[in-house]
This record gives sequence, structure tokens and C-alpha cells, in this order.
Amino acid sequence: CDAGTRVEVTRDIISWIYDTTRGSQNFLWLTGDPGCGKSTITASIARDCKDKHILWAQFFINRKNDETTKPNSYFPSIARQFSDRSPDVQRAVYESLVEQPSLMDGISIFQATKLFVEAIGVASSLDRDSPVVVIIDALDE
Repeated sequence: CDAGTRVEVTRDIISWIYDTTRGSQNFLWLTGDPGCGKSTITASIARDCKDKHILWAQFFINRKNDETTKPNSYFPSIARQFSDRSPDVQRAVYESLVEQPSLMDGISIFQATKLFVEAIGVASSLDRDSPVVVIIDALDE
């Protein structure tokens, strides 16, 4: 976000990200009218996660590009980003692929979900006091 804009909502989201206590909400759905700045906010959150070395992944769904609207597209992308940022996740995803090489061939929603669940499971168990963030922008499109 530009300096001084959307400060309160960005601060609230970052505060939510760092609330890793038991009973805290695990999901945040940011809604608003088209063009109100949701994508700008999510980009700011992703940048903040990167700057603070929080394990994160981001995927942007573009309704004009059918490939981005399919979970068998964005789940592997998220798993790949986690793998790129964490050797432990990379090892787990690699082991899944060795165990089941067909995960890379014409990936189905089941296979994509398996990769995602494996990656997010390992990522979230690395450090219970450190957040893991997945940003899916424009999921409602």
C-alpha cells in the first residue's frame, strides 16, 4: 500500500497473523467491493511476511485466465512456494513426489490437495509460535 493508506486494516491483519495462541482464528477472509484495494492490501501483507521471514505463499486468481481458477493450479503453486522457502517442506514434498511420481502427471484436484496438505502440514509444525501464511487473492472471482 502507499504510505499512509489502509494502515488500520493492514495493522489489524498483521496483528491477526501474529496471534498464534490456541483458539485464535486460522482463516481470514478479506472482502470488499471490486477496486477497493484488497489486492493492494494482500500484496502489502505478503511483503511484510517476506520482510519478517514468516513462511508464506501467495497465489493470485485471475478470472480472465481459467488456469488460475482451478485448485489443481494454485495448490501446487503454494506447495512449491513453501518448498522454496523451507528446506523441511521441500524435503516433505520431495518425499511425496518420490513416493507417488504420478503427482506430477496431469495433476488432479486430489493430487494437488495432497501436495498442499503435505506442505502446509509440515510448514505449520515447524514452529508452533511462528505463523504460516497463505494468501489466495481473488478467490471469490
